[in-house]
Amino acid sequence: MDFERNEPLRRLGFSAFFQSQFQALSAAGEASPEASVARVLSEERGQYWISDGQHSRRAIVAGRLAHADVRVCVGDFVLLENEQHTLARIAHVFTRSSLFQRRLPGGTSAAQLIAANVDLAVVVCALAPDDADPHAQGHGLNPRRIERYLRAIRDAPARALVLLNKADLSPLAMRHAQRLRAELRGVRVLLASAEDGAGLAELEGELVPGSTAVLVGSSGVGKSSLTNRLLRSHAQAVSAVRAADTRGRHTTTARQLFSLPGGALLLDTPGMREFALFADQGTELDSSGFSEIDALAPECRFRDCRHRNEPGCAVLAALEQGNIASERLEQAHKFERELSWQQRRYDPLRQREARALHRVRTRSQRAEEKQRRR
Repeated sequence: MDFERNEPLRRLGFSAFFQSQFQALSAAGEASPEASVARVLSEERGQYWISDGQHSRRAIVAGRLAHADVRVCVGDFVLLENEQHTLARIAHVFTRSSLFQRRLPGGTSAAQLIAANVDLAVVVCALAPDDADPHAQGHGLNPRRIERYLRAIRDAPARALVLLNKADLSPLAMRHAQRLRAELRGVRVLLASAEDGAGLAELEGELVPGSTAVLVGSSGVGKSSLTNRLLRSHAQAVSAVRAADTRGRHTTTARQLFSLPGGALLLDTPGMREFALFADQGTELDSSGFSEIDALAPECRFRDCRHRNEPGCAVLAALEQGNIASERLEQAHKFERELSWQQRRYDPLRQREARALHRVRTRSQRAEEKQRRR
């Protein structure tokens, strides 16, 4: 397959990173000369809508991949078997350049795959009218929740920015944006309105042709309205938020990848009421993900300083001097606990070690109890 001449597939983001994988598959005899490549645009009830840049069709996962528990995500590049069926068969999923995911809601340790092979993740939050109650205002603009998304984007990994939508609702929109920039410390924050299009030119400037961006955030912040504005068409259904608390109604129920007029690709996602971080063996836990904390960490006396009560901690010294917000450090500690717990829970070896340690402790406690009774 001559990818240099396959401009439609390159416009879908099939870069040299994926071309080298295809060449390796061909050299190993795992991709026949008739094999084709496509990108997953959406998923619905176990079937996938795929495109090679010219034609779109439905596909299902080949049986051997399903038995191997290989999961397909919107945004994936896949290799298709050369079969003449109504449904194409996905024979291979290319290694991803990035994967945005969260821990699946419901108390499980499994991951929910949200978007694959994204270059830019846009955290969409929203302003409420100035006369709205504090709960409604806090729902759309919550720095602690935004930090959760930013941590997951960092682990993907992908570039991140925050988009403060519905600027038309508040005459103090610029002040809110400046306050958010100061709180997020170095993260780019854009101010826009999907209602009248104000500020979207700056966002479009971030969407490079051939690159993929994903919109993430709570329900009702305007992700689908932004998608429609950027597409210059009404591709996504939208509905009004509830007047009482400005919460959305989950109008968007599936992830979908669109090609924008400027040549970039945009992935719209359903709103997420909760966002638990996911970690596995490959998740990096050495840094906090908070720029001001990570910049000071090398100055701590101990290399493995956790910035709690250790002597010579540069982070705690900065906290006392007011150079670090206590909320940010508390959030960093919370992420550390959450990710460490999730990593232990997800890792089968650590699960066995934890169960073994629990059995030892239980036996010891029982022995001590018997000894006291004597």
